[in-house]
Amino acid sequence: MSVVFIAVPKQAESLANVAGLVFRLLQLTETEERHSTWYVDEHYFRGYARNVVVEVSDSDDLRMTPKYPFCIWLRLWQNARGTIQLTIEPTEIAACLTAGGIKVFVPEGEWYRKDWDGRGREYAA
Repeated sequence: MSVVFIAVPKQAESLANVAGLVFRLLQLTETEERHSTWYVDEHYFRGYARNVVVEVSDSDDLRMTPKYPFCIWLRLWQNARGTIQLTIEPTEIAACLTAGGIKVFVPEGEWYRKDWDGRGREYAA
């Protein structure tokens, strides 16, 4: 599983628009909106590749939200319903997204820990 945090141009700021842009750039055509209390505003969007599930949501990590208000989770998934093969390598995903105007941050180390030092790599749009 991998995660990247993203920022988008102002005109795409709704989660639905952000997810649509991400899925288009990653060439995912099988997508859906899903609801869960585990997510900010209780919803997120999921796109399917043959081998990966891509989840786009509002970020709930207060260390990231001022600069990167959205996050993308990349989960390996056998026999997902998508038609294309997709990598979960964050640097390759970042290259696809930045080409479409999305700014990306790939955290390094144990970013989910409270004592995380904020290390990571930024990819400019």
